[in-house]
Amino acid sequence: MPLDDVLEKIMREPDLEGRARALNELVRDAEQLRKEAGKRRAEALRELSAAGWAGKDIARLLGVSRGRVSQILNETTEQRTRRVRGAENNGL
Repeated sequence: MPLDDVLEKIMREPDLEGRARALNELVRDAEQLRKEAGKRRAEALRELSAAGWAGKDIARLLGVSRGRVSQILNETTEQRTRRVRGAENNGL
């Protein structure tokens, strides 16, 4: 269902408490979706970079700055390093 339809349906809810709960749930779902999309975007950036794409080309493709592409790539590298070190420290 398109987001506009979801919002319209929620806003027609006559019960104020029910409307507030539905909106709260929608916000929670949107936050989870944003987090998951961010993770997957970082994966796609790594894949594009590994495939030889230049940072400026990735930035143009996604409509973000080259600095943001670099920041995302560096953040994901740091996160991956921490995860590997954590696994090594746990004997995995």
